Amino acid sequence: MPLAISFGGGEVQMLIGLYGTKAELERSIGQPLHYEDHDLLQTAYTPFGTLAVEGPSEGKGTRWTAEVTMVAGRIVRVE
Repeated sequence: MPLAISFGGGEVQMLIGLYGTKAELERSIGQPLHYEDHDLLQTAYTPFGTLAVEGPSEGKGTRWTAEVTMVAGRIVRVE
């Protein structure tokens, strides 16, 4: 289930990244984002804009979070 976080009165849906570490996600700049979306309406993902991503999937290592900027369905920045 994606985590909902509130920023400035709005709600941001958190996607589950399919990357073992944040560094692995950073090495994927220029490629599509690989993620799990448990949101029935699939409203958390957008091919243009900023996404909140956490990983790895449950029980598979140390938790990390990242802000991922997407352009045309490709990762362009990871913070």
